[in-house]
Amino acid sequence: MELNMYNVQFGDCFLLDEPKAGQALLVDFGSDTPDILKPVADKIAKRCDGRELSVLLTHFHQDHINGFWKSDLPDLVNVRTVYLPDIMAMRKTATQLDFLQLEVLRDLLSSVVLERRPAEITLYTLLDKLVRAGSRAVFLQRGCPFDLLSARFQVLWPDFSVLNIHPRVEKGFVSLLEDLGLWEVPARFSDGEKVRVRIEPVDHFIDRLTHAYSLLAEGGTELAREALPALGESLEELGQYIRERVGAPSDTLLARLKERMAAAKNQGNRLSIVFQDEAVGGSSRLLMTGDAAAPDLRRIINHKVEDFPGFYFSQKYAAIKAPHHGTGSHFLPDLSDCQTILVSNGEPALRHLGWGKYPTCTAASTTATGAAKSSAPIPGASLKKRSAKR
Repeated sequence: MELNMYNVQFGDCFLLDEPKAGQALLVDFGSDTPDILKPVADKIAKRCDGRELSVLLTHFHQDHINGFWKSDLPDLVNVRTVYLPDIMAMRKTATQLDFLQLEVLRDLLSSVVLERRPAEITLYTLLDKLVRAGSRAVFLQRGCPFDLLSARFQVLWPDFSVLNIHPRVEKGFVSLLEDLGLWEVPARFSDGEKVRVRIEPVDHFIDRLTHAYSLLAEGGTELAREALPALGESLEELGQYIRERVGAPSDTLLARLKERMAAAKNQGNRLSIVFQDEAVGGSSRLLMTGDAAAPDLRRIINHKVEDFPGFYFSQKYAAIKAPHHGTGSHFLPDLSDCQTILVSNGEPALRHLGWGKYPTCTAASTTATGAAKSSAPIPGASLKKRSAKR
């Protein structure tokens, strides 16, 4: 197995390739620099050379997935299977808001209120692209294994049985919805008593969205395609509803809105799929962490999530993808031993080398300088650094 890490500026793009098996897995493809996506897509397509490509999207942020609708990659390669965080499970959090509501409302308020443009929902755009590509969706959460590249992979996170929106973020977001006139606490509930947030047009759209995704997961690409027009109309109506209810918010309210959007985005990182190849003798070749938050990773490290025996971090890894591109805010020094740290943005720092714990630990980065090429410390795997010239 070979791992290729592509330079997409701030974003993630990894290709796990096994040419002899005729398979490849693309883990994320997104960037905050859209112009760079086309040359990277061309490199990936050339590498795959007509072979079927599976895709795993760790979570729903632009710097991880927008390559799918801002490049022509789905037209250049045969994308048959796309692995996603379990969208249905995102609705099952025992809180006032669920993760799917938070994702949809964040997109809506950002596009319609902050940026004053037509309503845009990332999950709708992604659905449209997957339908056009004829791809099948596979939903993943903790405890799900999947077989690919002559290996069995284990999904360590997210665990929706324990994962809830942070209470402070939830409280602030619900308060914002009230101040924007989008939701009112029903009169029959006493002050301070929690009640599920229900905004009828939002829930109507989400119901249609999840139904279309369930069709795609069942292999009903044509049925999902038939559901798109009504879903698009529902999105337009939802945008109009937001515009009419919110009107022209004050500068103070807009400032609060920006702050709440940032907090909600951070919650979206907590949905990141974390996966590894199944351990042999306590060792794995690869741990991919997406943008998972340090507290959630620690829950697995400390075995505080115990519903799935054996689905824990291995004791040693050949390579670990640094959470959230290697930024200091997500640095986690207590991960398992590894020999290579993969830093997808910026140059490796001393903390990354100390993170690996091995005296021979190296750091691999997509930057032109400071990048250490690393051969795999276990047989049958190798690491290559790929860049895209702008």
